[in-house]
Amino acid sequence: MVDCHHTLCVPPLTATIPLLAKPARIADARGAVRLRLRHWGQPALADAAALCVSELVTNVLVHVGQDTPVTLLLALTGERLRIECSDPGSGTLPRQVSAKDHDESGRGLAILDAVAAAWGVVPGLDGKTTWCELDAPAPSRPRADTVMLMYGADCGAASPVNSARSAEAAVSAIADVLAWLHRRGADAETLLDHAQTRFEAQRDSGAARAAVRSW
Repeated sequence: MVDCHHTLCVPPLTATIPLLAKPARIADARGAVRLRLRHWGQPALADAAALCVSELVTNVLVHVGQDTPVTLLLALTGERLRIECSDPGSGTLPRQVSAKDHDESGRGLAILDAVAAAWGVVPGLDGKTTWCELDAPAPSRPRADTVMLMYGADCGAASPVNSARSAEAAVSAIADVLAWLHRRGADAETLLDHAQTRFEAQRDSGAARAAVRSW
């Protein structure tokens, strides 16, 4: 658990994917999950997450029915990726069974159990949510990109729209950090000056290295 009295608390990265439980849409969902994880700097999770999504939605298709509305939720924290699959089915809750060699079904939750670090089912008033969690490796994208994504920045290709969105996200992030420091009695303005000095030193050092490489 994060101690918000000593660390800067940031929300998890989340994405919602609505779809209908049908074979063609399962492939689309796998592709959307892969794309989102690459965007979040977690390409190493893409294969396992896509497999879990496929099994979760297929379970709805088989046991609730084709064209059932499904909502997928992805939530990435510092240590785990949580995948939730919610559907309106309120019958028997999913459970793992032992499939025989000649059985054509019954292996979905066994696959989920083998791939995921944890999984479960939560019944609700309007259906149920089947969830699983995958251990997340350290993100491959820079720390700044990860933080900026949490504030709504677009870390893709540069464009006027992306630049305006990223500028607003940066202002919000800096303002939150300054407020966090102020609440803890720190001299926020002095620390901001120190950060500016460090940034300028890193920028000048990078420019110098680039000049040397070009000689």
